[in-house]
Amino acid sequence: MSFDSFYQYGQALGLEPLNDAHPPIMAYIWGVLCHVVKSPGTLLFFDQIIYWAAIFLFSCAVFVRPWHRVIMIAVLGLWPPLYIISLHLWADAGMMAFLALAVACLAIQSTDERKRWLVMAGIALFVAAALRHNAITGVIPLLCYIAWRFAKNFPVPVSAFIKILCSLSLILVIGLKTLTIGIQHLPQLGSIFVWDLVAISVAENKDVIPDYVSKKAGPNFVGRLRSHWSPDVNIPGFSEVSPDVTPVQEKQLIKDWIIAVINNPGAYLAHRMHVVGNILDLRHGVYYPYQYIGIDQPNPYGIDFTFKNLVHKIMHSVFDKETKLIIYRVWIYDLLALLLIFFYLYKLLVTHEAGYFGALPAITALSGIMIELPLFILAPACDYRYSIWVVFSAILALVLTICGRYMKNRVSNSTALEAVSIEA
Repeated sequence: MSFDSFYQYGQALGLEPLNDAHPPIMAYIWGVLCHVVKSPGTLLFFDQIIYWAAIFLFSCAVFVRPWHRVIMIAVLGLWPPLYIISLHLWADAGMMAFLALAVACLAIQSTDERKRWLVMAGIALFVAAALRHNAITGVIPLLCYIAWRFAKNFPVPVSAFIKILCSLSLILVIGLKTLTIGIQHLPQLGSIFVWDLVAISVAENKDVIPDYVSKKAGPNFVGRLRSHWSPDVNIPGFSEVSPDVTPVQEKQLIKDWIIAVINNPGAYLAHRMHVVGNILDLRHGVYYPYQYIGIDQPNPYGIDFTFKNLVHKIMHSVFDKETKLIIYRVWIYDLLALLLIFFYLYKLLVTHEAGYFGALPAITALSGIMIELPLFILAPACDYRYSIWVVFSAILALVLTICGRYMKNRVSNSTALEAVSIEA
């Protein structure tokens, strides 16, 4: 659990005011669950149900034989980067699970063409989009795919596709807006742009942070920034400067940020390239904060972190060793996703073969890439969890691509046997 999740648990209990700094749906779901059992673990139980349901449905979609399905469920469900993230009380874990559920429903719909699977996939996409602000970029490709699956049997499919996509997009926007009715709006770009300005100030040894941004008084401001800031996460630097701004100040901050970036491109690019390098794990150092210092202190929510020593003695050593494995290299999954997209385009444009699951493998891979790309300029830290969907989506796309050939051959053989039986 991070401090963000910790605060949202307080919102779920009604002890903290609701705001849109973090999407409120997590607090809403948590609050309903806490009416059943007042424990932070209820959200973990909920996320695990969605996570394993998605993997079960996906396995049923790509395999016919039960033992194949069991192996797929075990391998995919216990794949270390995915499984470990799923055990955290993070919005990222819920987003990952619901996006996977959407892909699983769409994979089943490739065989069972009943529209209810498209509806279920759409609902899963809505929840995923509602759980994280950046999820929307990954939802868009899958939403387009749903619209096409609805429209493909219409007399004029392209026209129907556009109308259905516009309708689904409108429903999504209205739904997301409805979730924020009656809650406090908090500007959110300060945590990103102020961190960038801190990085530029430290690199150029000059203060480029606007005066309307609250700064701690005292001499040698830039020197104090340098001693506190971290290139991996924004929080340490905020001990000297506050990211909190008003809506009016946020608009001005965007302009001042653009000016600072234009005037100091080298410092900004060096900062963001460091972030990108760590997010993709090009430097072989996964930033994976699973234990937050100070979160185990006495709190008004009644959470007792009894297993602190166990976390440090066992999980610390396990996580540190595990994250050095090659399967944690995000750049591998990004590369795999791009290769699968190009492979689909090659099959479609050159060999004119679509595959059993059609465009779904490429769309799934594209969904992961679309969530990853904005992180290069908008990530407030180098957290591994931000990239978890590109990891999951690349694996799902790979399985769909490989199993699509198996399913296609199986269908072809069945058709041939039926033809022989009819002739006989």
